[in-house]
Amino acid sequence: STDGSLGTIIDTVTDLTYTDTTATAGTTYTYAIKAIDAAGNTSWRSNQAVIANNPGADTERPSAPTGLMVSTIDDEVTLTWNESNDNVGVESYEVLEIVNGSIASVVTTSATTSVQIDDIEPGSMSFAIRAVDAAGNTSWRSNTVTVTIG
Repeated sequence: STDGSLGTIIDTVTDLTYTDTTATAGTTYTYAIKAIDAAGNTSWRSNQAVIANNPGADTERPSAPTGLMVSTIDDEVTLTWNESNDNVGVESYEVLEIVNGSIASVVTTSATTSVQIDDIEPGSMSFAIRAVDAAGNTSWRSNTVTVTIG
């Protein structure tokens, strides 16, 4: 209502800003303000501001993709793997080139659990996959597969 009534008074401030240091993450709060002059006269209550307190940043990494398999036709490589899980959701998968057991580069990305890579140069190349969520958290990498072309 706009009749000036208040809920619980949580603080009195002399500034034009207020920070609620007791707010709990994931909770919605409704705030309103009343002005008080030096004589103790109070204004009508302001419009309400409804604030959904940020539940916190996503710091949980997705699960590692499993079951990475490779198939080839000429100089074309197709990689397939099992879906990863995440507390918020997997946004994409990075296809990694593995050299001497370490990540050498991100070859491409995919929104699905398969990718086709064309025009692979003759020789051996190793791949792994890692999942990425919307916050940029990356999973541990999948098993590594090696393909030989030509």
